[in-house]
Amino acid sequence: GLALAGVIPPAIALPLGVIGVLYFNTMSRFRPAARDLKREESKSRSPIYTHFGEALRGTEIIRSIPTAKTNWSCEHRRLTDSNLSVFASVKALDRWLSLRLESLGNVVVLVSAVASVILTRMNRLKAGSAGWGLTQALAITGLLTWAVRTLTDLETYMMSVMRVKELTASDSDDEKGESSINEMDQVAIEEAGGMPHELSAAGEALTVLYKNATALNMSVAPSTDKALVRDGWPWKGGIAFKEVSMRYNAISPLVLDDVTINVPPGTTLGVVGRTGSGKSSLLVTLFRIVEIEKDSGSIEIDGVDIRSVSLQTLRESLSIIPQDPVLFA
Repeated sequence: GLALAGVIPPAIALPLGVIGVLYFNTMSRFRPAARDLKREESKSRSPIYTHFGEALRGTEIIRSIPTAKTNWSCEHRRLTDSNLSVFASVKALDRWLSLRLESLGNVVVLVSAVASVILTRMNRLKAGSAGWGLTQALAITGLLTWAVRTLTDLETYMMSVMRVKELTASDSDDEKGESSINEMDQVAIEEAGGMPHELSAAGEALTVLYKNATALNMSVAPSTDKALVRDGWPWKGGIAFKEVSMRYNAISPLVLDDVTINVPPGTTLGVVGRTGSGKSSLLVTLFRIVEIEKDSGSIEIDGVDIRSVSLQTLRESLSIIPQDPVLFA
């Protein structure tokens, strides 16, 4: 349509070129703002889902506390208002784009109509060609608007991919923009190399721990635990934590710090502590849901380091009774 409108009334080729530059400038100003606002809208929407999901899981607790409903409603309203403020900015920016694209499109039609009338009166353009040029000029508005919106929507939708990358990468910064990661933690993040995954094979955790020995073709862990399973491991059930340290991610503080526990076979052990003291973290490390620190000690069952057996063998050898205590349901 743009080519036809420029060929049929040749005099408007230059104005159409100027209009094209204005379209490009408008798109260049709109795309960065739309990209950033979409990212912020996505970030402000996630806490709403998280907050609502927590309420569904803790409905009994909310009902049991007199002021919990009010507090939850205020927090939910605050999160919603924060998201709506960004969403309103997105819509305002969209209206800004629509106004300018429609204005530029109308200018194209106006210039084409004026040029067609002048050229027709000067007998330099036939009436049929002028009508065809006006028809194509009218189509330019929709075509250019569609092109700008398509490119913008492409970048906007790619924000979801970038958000997934931020969540799965270990080098994501603090969402508030505060640089709270020191140099040592940053090195630990870079060594993590992306989204963590379970070291499920027999001896894989020990192999990662002793990378230098692996590079020298030295065996630091068994490649299979079939012989151990055939021998009936675990034999008695003695558990020993030896200077165990654990943290949930590379930049968080230590949850367990040099913990040493010896549980003889056939004994009953009760762990008592306040909330957040690390009671559940002991079981998390025992089941290897989270691996202990590389430079810490070890966890042994009947003298066997649990990192030397596969996750399947380890978890099939252990039993746990999950509890979901409910008060004032």
